[in-house]
Parts: sequence; structure tokens; C-alpha cells
Amino acid sequence: MIAQLTKDERQLALIILLVLSVCGLGMAVAGSGDPLGVHGAIVLLAGILGAFGVISGYYDPEPADDRLDRYFDDPSRIGIVLAMIWVVAGLFVGVWIASQLAYPS
Repeated sequence: MIAQLTKDERQLALIILLVLSVCGLGMAVAGSGDPLGVHGAIVLLAGILGAFGVISGYYDPEPADDRLDRYFDDPSRIGIVLAMIWVVAGLFVGVWIASQLAYPS
């Protein structure tokens, strides 16, 4: 997926991921001991992993000039899969908490 980006787009992706990591670090520090801190750590980890992903493909050759003539649906597909995984995890936690409230023993 990184190979489909130009060098300028890769640099912009690194800047966005750096800002995302800083925001995640801020959330983790501000919410230490709270759920906000856990979510901040998740955001920080996602930003760092994304930056490593972009860096690993940073020196790949530039895409062809006709790349904009084709529809590039990999980011949409990845977003949908990640959202489905997040929904399943969230629903599992919700059902587990509801069962704990209904049957406390």
C-alpha cells in the first residue's frame, strides 16, 4: 500500500503519524490510571506502528503516472476490516459486562 504513494505523500504520512503519536502520548500522560490513558497508549502504539510501516516502504520506487486512473481501495478495505475487529472486541466486552451485572456471582 505504501508503494502506491509518492515521496511527498509518504512524507505527509510520516508527519501525520508523528502528530498522532504525540496526541496519543498526551492522552496517555493526561489519563494515567484512567481508561483515557489506555486509549492514549493504543493511539500511541498505532502511530508508532504506522510510522514504521511507512518507513519500511519509504524508498520503494515511485508509482506510475497512471495510478490515479485506477481506483485504489486498499485503505478502505483495511479500514473496514479494522472496524469489524474493533466492533467484535467492543461487543464482546459489552456482553461480558452485562452478564457480570446480570449474574454477579
